[in-house]
Amino acid sequence: INLLPKVKVEIATTDAMATDIVETIQRVAGVKTIGDGKIFVFELGQAVRIRTNERGHEAL
Repeated sequence: INLLPKVKVEIATTDAMATDIVETIQRVAGVKTIGDGKIFVFELGQAVRIRTNERGHEAL
């Protein structure tokens, strides 16, 4: 079995920026070959900045 090397990138953002981020990743990372990868978009239930205890959008 020949497996391709993989990298996992996680980005937490607001809904307003999600589409632009996905389109940018597609534009700069995609070369239309096997191994380009996948983008998963899902709702984030909660974000907490540990240092300040900010929550939600403020934590991003």
